Amino acid sequence: MTITITPSGDNTSTLHERTNSCSVAFPIPCSKLTLVALIRSLLADPERDFAEAGQVSVSRYRDGIKVAVGSGTFAVRYHDAIPLILEG
Repeated sequence: MTITITPSGDNTSTLHERTNSCSVAFPIPCSKLTLVALIRSLLADPERDFAEAGQVSVSRYRDGIKVAVGSGTFAVRYHDAIPLILEG
């Protein structure tokens, strides 16, 4: 499984999850840089459980982080989140 963030416009991006059998795209109403900054700020502070920017929130759960927009969420395990913030 591979998770990537791709810019879709000036203030939008998409989280992609690809496996051998399927592909999922989750649109995010913020730029890639903003999303990476949210994830970094959450992972850099072990006391912090939540970060948000506009309609996008990032929260910590036992196995990773969840990116939420409106009523939709996208779960990213910790070992998949580290490459996202390093490529940012």
